[in-house]
Amino acid sequence: MGVELQEVHPLERDALWRLKQLCIHDYSESDRFEIGPEGNFNYRWFDAYFREAERYPFFIRIGEQLSGFVMVRESNGEEDWDFQIAEFFILRRYRRMGIGRDAARQVLRMFPGVWGISFNDENTPAANFWRSVAGQFEQVLLQRDPGYENRGRYLITTGGGAANRVPGTDRTGQPKIPHSHSYGSVSGAPADRAESGSGEDKPE
Repeated sequence: MGVELQEVHPLERDALWRLKQLCIHDYSESDRFEIGPEGNFNYRWFDAYFREAERYPFFIRIGEQLSGFVMVRESNGEEDWDFQIAEFFILRRYRRMGIGRDAARQVLRMFPGVWGISFNDENTPAANFWRSVAGQFEQVLLQRDPGYENRGRYLITTGGGAANRVPGTDRTGQPKIPHSHSYGSVSGAPADRAESGSGEDKPE
């Protein structure tokens, strides 16, 4: 079965939240993220992915089986990229199988433009992973991530393809509609980097 990206429906947000908790737990071994008193790690941008038209959460599936997720952020016009892979996670049993590279390639081709992908220099597997992804594209720039001492950043320009999406729309092509349910009070340290090394470009 092939790798498929499925946009997360608002009714599926609980599943995404649980996967995000696994993600933060994974990299808490190397980053100083503490769990909150309610037993959850904090992720301050979670609500925004179901409220703002410029954010896109996707499940990564192998057939019907969940294998991870990717969260995409569209530029507000102030950044030097058009889209950012803000969060990226593959469950451990599905790593080193090419699933992550396939999913990353698909999402980068979904919207044409300049993509920003940040990674922690100290996370060697993540740095290697994003190097392998960047190697699949012709227009790639590697630089230091502005504002971070220990992070690199790829700027990858893509031309899109048959899977192109119109920014600000849902999976059916309709404008994204905000939803009100909130996870914003969940406690813990801010998690602004993904297990794979990508992360929100700057705190919000």
